[in-house]
Amino acid sequence: MKYHCSGESHEEVLPLEWYEKVFPRITRLTHDVKVDLRGGPCGGESKFSLCMGKILTSCEERMVGRGVNQLDRALGLFKFVWETTGMKGVLDLQGHLWCVGVKDWMLTYRGNVFFVHGIRCISITLAAILKMLMYIC
Repeated sequence: MKYHCSGESHEEVLPLEWYEKVFPRITRLTHDVKVDLRGGPCGGESKFSLCMGKILTSCEERMVGRGVNQLDRALGLFKFVWETTGMKGVLDLQGHLWCVGVKDWMLTYRGNVFFVHGIRCISITLAAILKMLMYIC
């Protein structure tokens, strides 16, 4: 594997055990993950945050649970890559779910914070949701 750091090129051969350990985890984390919205990592110096979002068609508890689970897997994959590449700084991960007819609330799942946002107006557009996500991050 070649990588560049400070203008120098380094070549490192990773042991087979690393691939046997990493690839099954990536496959497990990415299986059937669908994220509707995501912002890139924002912040600087030693604190970064990453927001991902999902629009739900129902506000049933089961549907919200599935949405949280999928976002958690997507955020977990990003955190795994962050840690594996040796990135410096604290990474704050947030998941945002939108669904019609609920009050805003927050929950913590596996150490990540998830916000459930109620859509009060059916005519809300995807552009408006993207704008909200950018404002939150």
